[in-house]
Amino acid sequence: MALSTCIKCGGTTFELRQAEPAGAMYVVVYLQCMSCGGVAGITDYFDIGTVVKQMEAEVKSLQEAVQARDYNVRAIASRRHRTNPGSSA
Repeated sequence: MALSTCIKCGGTTFELRQAEPAGAMYVVVYLQCMSCGGVAGITDYFDIGTVVKQMEAEVKSLQEAVQARDYNVRAIASRRHRTNPGSSA
């Protein structure tokens, strides 16, 4: 298997460093050479797949809450109509 080497200094050890690019409102992770700091790669700070899954769960929870409220509102309206059939409300 080939050994990864830094294109700047030839170093073979790397580390991950968090950074917020100038003017950005987000954090990224750099893979950089431990010897010279040369950047070998960059990735998102958050795992996008995990973030999407969390958002899906939150949306599902909100949908269930809205459905429950809708059911309750319809039940109240139905009871109100049965006890007050002549009302327009």
